[in-house]
Amino acid sequence: MRLGHNRYNRIPDDDNQTAVATDDDTHINIPIHNEFDDIQFNENADTNITETMNDANNNNNNITTDLPDTTSPIVPSLPRNPPIYQSHSFINNYPRNENRLFEGSSSTMEQMSVEEPILNQKTTIREKLILARDSFTEAVIIPFKQKIYYPVTLIFTILSERLNYYLGKIGNPFILKRFFYIVLMTVILYLIRSSGLLYTHHAYAIRGMFSEQSILVKYMQTTVDFNKFERDLEYLSSMQHMTGTKGDMALVNYIQQSFSNNGLKLLKENTYSTYSTYPNINDTFLRAVSDDGKTIMDFDLTIDNFQSMSINGELSKTPILYGYKGRYQDLAALQDSNIISQDQDYMLLLEYDDDILVSEQILMAQKFNSKAVIFISNEINGDKDIIKLRSVSFPQFSMGDPLTPGWHGDTNPLIFANESLALQSILTLPISFNDGEKLLSHLSKDNINFENNKYSGKIGDLYIDLKINNTIRERHPTFDIIGKIEGKEQSDKAVAIVAGRNSISFGAQYPNMGTSALLTIVELMQRVHFEYNWKPLRNIYFISFGGDEFNYAGATELLEERLKPFKDEVYSIIDISQIGFDSNVLSVQTHPLLKNLFQNLNDRDLHIDISHVKQYGNWIPFMANGIPVSVLSNPNVLKRKGYIDTSKDTFENLHELLVKDENRKILQNIFTFIFDTILRLSDDPVIPFDITNYANTLSELLHDLEKQYSGRLNFDSVIKGLLSWKSIGVDSQQWFMTWSNIVLAHNGGLEPSLLSVNRWTWNRKYSNIGRRQCIPEGIPNRPFYKNVLLGSSFWQSSDKMEDHWSFPGVRDAINENDFEKAQRQLDIAGESLQSSAALFIEETNDVGFK
Repeated sequence: MRLGHNRYNRIPDDDNQTAVATDDDTHINIPIHNEFDDIQFNENADTNITETMNDANNNNNNITTDLPDTTSPIVPSLPRNPPIYQSHSFINNYPRNENRLFEGSSSTMEQMSVEEPILNQKTTIREKLILARDSFTEAVIIPFKQKIYYPVTLIFTILSERLNYYLGKIGNPFILKRFFYIVLMTVILYLIRSSGLLYTHHAYAIRGMFSEQSILVKYMQTTVDFNKFERDLEYLSSMQHMTGTKGDMALVNYIQQSFSNNGLKLLKENTYSTYSTYPNINDTFLRAVSDDGKTIMDFDLTIDNFQSMSINGELSKTPILYGYKGRYQDLAALQDSNIISQDQDYMLLLEYDDDILVSEQILMAQKFNSKAVIFISNEINGDKDIIKLRSVSFPQFSMGDPLTPGWHGDTNPLIFANESLALQSILTLPISFNDGEKLLSHLSKDNINFENNKYSGKIGDLYIDLKINNTIRERHPTFDIIGKIEGKEQSDKAVAIVAGRNSISFGAQYPNMGTSALLTIVELMQRVHFEYNWKPLRNIYFISFGGDEFNYAGATELLEERLKPFKDEVYSIIDISQIGFDSNVLSVQTHPLLKNLFQNLNDRDLHIDISHVKQYGNWIPFMANGIPVSVLSNPNVLKRKGYIDTSKDTFENLHELLVKDENRKILQNIFTFIFDTILRLSDDPVIPFDITNYANTLSELLHDLEKQYSGRLNFDSVIKGLLSWKSIGVDSQQWFMTWSNIVLAHNGGLEPSLLSVNRWTWNRKYSNIGRRQCIPEGIPNRPFYKNVLLGSSFWQSSDKMEDHWSFPGVRDAINENDFEKAQRQLDIAGESLQSSAALFIEETNDVGFK
């Protein structure tokens, strides 16, 4: 056996030299024979050991130790002397047996029995965990490292070296590797987010590059806050809020704060000056007098005896006649019976009618030379003292400020009030059903008996003294509040969700219901935004219009101020002012381009009644300039039934109905319908305009004229234009099917960039359809209305035609029996259809309306 080198066994430089080991404590020199012959070393081992031990004993006897006293209290048990060692000779002389073992010993080792300590529970669990860890390491970690990790690391190292080698030929490999890493991670992240593999709320609500609208709608249905809707409605209805009053200012601040709290961007408050009238009972009176001037009845007038936009004036001892609904046939019957004549001064007692415009009743009275009109309100729920408060402006001529018809503000000089066609020239006053009955009781019953079994009376039966002394402000502010959700793709295109705000009285059912719905929709949109990080593809505007009772001044002045940018950006208006909750019927008046959209959205819980627009409102200025509009209405609100337009249209009269479960369910369905409509219009990749349905609807509207006047009018120009649009409709459907097949069916919503540019071009083309079917000069005698295809004819109570809201210039001429003018207007409509179709085909970018 060979010994290694250390400080105890040093190999001498020659064979005769002895290695010495030194013990630093005892200073004992122990010679070690470093023999190269292992056999000789073993034979001399016993002799060497014996000599060494003898020398050790001798040395121990010579060692003097100064041990401490054992009696010392510090170390009481320490022995005075060390133990005595047995000499090596004793061991050698001890008797051994034949196996060279000491006598009395056994060939086997005696087993030692040791009692193991009792392990507590904590130690046992810890040991089990350690054992499990070690087992897992041996069974999984180590094999994984050996078979997977180390080989992969090796491969990666080789690849990295090769990559560095090639990158080094281009430039600095460290810089290039970082750049390559950033590009690679960006691509991977984009693919993951686009594919929806990253499972988050956001990814769950997208399909490729577009939204999963059904998921957004389902989430919206679970988050409708009826309590907030009720609080909004209660506050909005807690005060009267005519345009420009303190109540209106309070509502403006409330709506503006609500928009701001929901995070709408580009919040604006637009102020416009307009002609305004307010009630004033001082020196306003109505008296019934006899032929000799004696007072028969003196009516107690209140602020409810008021109609906005009515003029001031006074009439004394003027005969009064009953004219039923004031239609042409009603007043013509009075004239044919010689009860009235063109040179006879008189005033009319008329009844409100849900199917006839108040303005048309007044216009007809003016046409038959009446000096004033007193309107009898219908009884409501047995209340015969209630009074309907309706505006008497003339939207047939123009809308907005009557002193600046067709232009904004001070761009042109103001005209005088008596020169404005939008203001009546005769006095008007509303009274209750009871007061009307009092007047009727003094009229004779031997003249015309109308359909309701009431008689017209005759001149001389009763005379009236009437004076109107309203407060008039020729320049008074009206306010529009505008909020915006910015689109993420085509930010130059937008839809607008609008609602009127002002009312002569409290206006709980109308228009406050619509304003509360507007605030609710804003909140729902923002909740979806925060939950799913959702943004529409195109902009969404939310607008609260002022000036409803002043000929819709807020909407009109906004459009007149920003006509070109508004027409360039906004391709659809949705008005929700007239929604309600007492019926599951929802009336949808819409542009023919959007008819198919609402048919596809028809909800099984709502009965959707779809037609083209047949009503005046805040949407008319936009429609008159070719912007497609949609009006969502409750049928009762549309007809202004119930307490609408009265002082009893209060929150208290609605609250009991509002808390009913079935009515809340109707409201939720309406909110869902509105929300879904907004999503489709603003977030569908392709603007959902159906050109084929548009052309077919216009053909149906034209048929109303053809079947009556085919022998007197030539419709070839219009038919040619409609055929062009039907052809475009086929092409647009084919393009959309191709796009859907590529992007949605095969690519999972991932759209190639070239297709995106193509789709944006189609969207711009769609948004220009309506605006290109307008003429700058407008229709004859009504230049405010520039849309030659869709709009109201001047007279709507005429029995000559079934429809009054299409081809307005043509229908106006027919009502005047001027068929030469009607043919010119028909040709203009045909040229408009043909030229707009040609531009649609040629257009590759947004060239705008020239």
